[in-house]
Amino acid sequence: MLKTLWIISRFYAEETGTGYSITRTAEGLARYYSVRVLCGQPDYVYHDRRAPSFEIVNGVQVFRSAATNFSNRNLLVKMLNMLTSSVSILWLVIKHVRRNQPVIIVNLPPLLPLLTLPVSRLKGARVSLLVHDVYPDSLVVAGVLPQNSRTQSVLSLVFNRLYRLAGNIIVLGRDMQSLLAAKTRWEESRIVVIPNTADVDQIHPVSREKNGLLKKLGLDGKFVVKYAGHMGRTHGLEMLVRGAEILSELDPDIHLVFSGSGPKKAWLESTINCRKLNNVTITSFSPRAEIEDSLNACDIGVISMLPGMAGISVPGRIYDLLAAGKPVIAVTDAHSEIALLIREEKVGWVVEPEDISGLIVAIQSAKADPARLFEIGRRSRWVAENKYARRYQVDAYYQLIERMCNLGSTHSG
Repeated sequence: MLKTLWIISRFYAEETGTGYSITRTAEGLARYYSVRVLCGQPDYVYHDRRAPSFEIVNGVQVFRSAATNFSNRNLLVKMLNMLTSSVSILWLVIKHVRRNQPVIIVNLPPLLPLLTLPVSRLKGARVSLLVHDVYPDSLVVAGVLPQNSRTQSVLSLVFNRLYRLAGNIIVLGRDMQSLLAAKTRWEESRIVVIPNTADVDQIHPVSREKNGLLKKLGLDGKFVVKYAGHMGRTHGLEMLVRGAEILSELDPDIHLVFSGSGPKKAWLESTINCRKLNNVTITSFSPRAEIEDSLNACDIGVISMLPGMAGISVPGRIYDLLAAGKPVIAVTDAHSEIALLIREEKVGWVVEPEDISGLIVAIQSAKADPARLFEIGRRSRWVAENKYARRYQVDAYYQLIERMCNLGSTHSG
């Protein structure tokens, strides 16, 4: 009989982001375990879809909570959805999780692990915390929480205690490993780095000539720089808009495309219209079935984070850009995981946040040397296949879970 593995995640069976990543991981682990997921209703893109409270999907048993799932995207409504789903998932934990069973808890939204991790430990489960965003740090950078405030101090104490309560911590990058080691005062070796993955089976390089989306957008003759993915509060879209303004005068053949959704999308659309930037196109979120065409509708991909985000989050979109064979310009702190990856693997350019001249130079350098750009693209695909394919992530999780089962979650803060 297969061992039971519980995965606790607010987001599951999504088209993008954390929910998509967790789904693929769970399905990969179903080869080795009886994987059971405690989650909420589908969110982000498909708010009006109600999924069954229980179903088996691709070998994974999925238990969904009964909670609000309002589509209004203002912060108060999102907090209500977060509260009701976290409390409802907590009830599922109380009902289902048993002693000595391995449990992986995803720390999105932040209330979910605050409720479910202590209860899972009290029930004698062997718990690992999967950190996608470090709290409360991400709230400070996003401007949601005032820096150096009493609230920040209290939340830091609460979350640092939560991190130490986990038997193991899983992070997405080496910068996160260092930050969590400082918060927990653990040896870095106890914090396991398991990166997100490149979807190399679904996403492949496709030449410009065969890309239908470029033709549809009328960008056949342009050098296209693409931002694809979540437009969240910690993403540096402002830097890219400033770059577009400058490039509109320097080189009208350079065109920026933004594709995705998120809290900053309305600001982006309004700003582009007000500034009358004809070298910018904004498109809607692409369904997963169209992701290959979407990611290939450019010459180079771009990722932009606000300053101070190193160690707090690792944008997963970079791995799919690599799968599409795209060079990448990353606007990010120099010691972030993304910056380390790009420099080590030689798959693009790293620009410090706020270095607008560096961004312009990087884009112009990429355009000026098509042969070099082609070779970097080939390297990107090789890196995706040989270092970030799903099988490597699943194998890393398997090894961790086996250690959890053999040793148990014996450490505490």
